[in-house]
Amino acid sequence: MTRSLFKQHRRFNLSHWLKGHCLVCRGTSDIRGLCQACRQDLPHLASQSACPLCALPRPGESNSACPECLTKPPSFDSTHAAFLYQTPVDQWIHQLKYHGDIRLGRLMLHQSLPTFAGASRPQLLIPIPMPTFRQWRRGFNQADWIAQWLGKQLQLPVARALTYHQDSRLRQAQSNRATRLQNRQHSFALPERNQKLVSGKHIALIDDVMTTGSTLRSASKILKDCGACRVDLWIIARTAKSNGIQDKN
Repeated sequence: MTRSLFKQHRRFNLSHWLKGHCLVCRGTSDIRGLCQACRQDLPHLASQSACPLCALPRPGESNSACPECLTKPPSFDSTHAAFLYQTPVDQWIHQLKYHGDIRLGRLMLHQSLPTFAGASRPQLLIPIPMPTFRQWRRGFNQADWIAQWLGKQLQLPVARALTYHQDSRLRQAQSNRATRLQNRQHSFALPERNQKLVSGKHIALIDDVMTTGSTLRSASKILKDCGACRVDLWIIARTAKSNGIQDKN
């Protein structure tokens, strides 16, 4: 989607939102676009047991580290995810990413804000970058848009410190877990001019969805290698399984 189309879609969605319809059931909503019943039914991750490191849902288990994180500790220190990647959140993310629907994006972020407001406060928010051509074609980077919104709400600085280093050999949405993990080993770089931004800092990496975690592991390792003292992940939605989802992370 080009930038001009994105702006047109944004104006249309805002006017539709103000009509007072719930964006899930189409009933009467409050100013945030949800009725009370649909808001209560959102798939909040906080309602389930999850790994404190990677936020992998572990129904029936205690809030202890999952076997994978115990066997191979990640480079990040914790993960805060607002939702499970389930209906309607999965649909909202898809509409935001591929159709520029900021009506749903803002609704989703308003509902996720308590998760991040209650987390350990970082010194800097850094969004996950995306390939230049893909960002140009889509018109925006949803991770950057999320980071800017959260930074404004929580009064935290945002820096586009990471760059996309090289094109992956396969699109992540079309590859399995093993290929994803191999494919993301060297996808990001932290330019020398940006290293002073992260040295000694508590960083929160921002993205929309976490699946295998390969993207976020790679990015957080670079930040740690360049002197970040702590790296947390702030994610809108976490998948319960890593396959069968069209996403990059």
